[in-house]
Amino acid sequence: MTELCLIAGQGRLPEILCKAFPEARVVGPEGDAPEGVETFRLEVLGSFLSELAASGIRQVCLVGAIRRPVVDLSQIDEATQPLVPRIVTALGKGDDGALRVLVSLIEEAGMEVVGAAELCPELLPPAGALGAREPTERDTRDMDRAMSVLSTTGPADIGQGCVVAGGQVLAVEALPGTDWMLASVAAMRRHVEPAGPAREMNLKSQTLEALGLGGQGSGPDPDPARESLWAPTPAGGVLAKAPKPGQDLRVDMPTIGSDTVRRAAAAGLSGIVVASGGVIVLDREDVAQAADSSGLWVRVV
Repeated sequence: MTELCLIAGQGRLPEILCKAFPEARVVGPEGDAPEGVETFRLEVLGSFLSELAASGIRQVCLVGAIRRPVVDLSQIDEATQPLVPRIVTALGKGDDGALRVLVSLIEEAGMEVVGAAELCPELLPPAGALGAREPTERDTRDMDRAMSVLSTTGPADIGQGCVVAGGQVLAVEALPGTDWMLASVAAMRRHVEPAGPAREMNLKSQTLEALGLGGQGSGPDPDPARESLWAPTPAGGVLAKAPKPGQDLRVDMPTIGSDTVRRAAAAGLSGIVVASGGVIVLDREDVAQAADSSGLWVRVV
């Protein structure tokens, strides 16, 4: 009889844990579970947790990406009804706050919550470089700035990542996640106007226009097809990932993989820095190879 249950969402991490623990019972929330596994709905969470405990499950590990569900109050069963106030409160919190409520419910059902990194310590690489490249002095300053930003946003339960270039904060991770943040930086950089006299004239014209000082002879008219003017950004930049201060690292530990490296390269970044002991690196060798082929450095600090 298996004593481990993996509550699995989407992504590479559930695949790794399932391979490492083939005897584990694997379940997932409806709509986010990996293909072919047993599913459940939040509306029956109470009875689901009771059934897990009754079946002999002693440890539960939450792995993979899970979206916040839409709860159908008409489908809540009798065992879940007493949990509704806490579930509603959880859905109104940030990720860390919501997961803390879920952890408490699992523990109250008589099961222990364990982290993916506890089960597979090799997911946490030692401090040092992943790949052949090293950060420049400018990159190192951006690394320090980015980690400082995360020490400020983390306690507010905002996110686990940010992008800094030339000392400027280009993006902070929020609910949509790291991939969305990197895609936003890439989109911003694609829409920056080309450098040179034409761009300078257009900037001057639009600045005068905004101040009510524009007019004929003040410069070329703004392009009416453009909805907004994107300010230029410093070249390069660093993606930083770190857990929030005081975060329960058994659940929702920050994670990067080779796809993260490729998205960082598409956003024009120079490298990635992650906190040692606090960020999972999926398929470490693949990450190093992706970094080398993309011209990026990856550091664990």
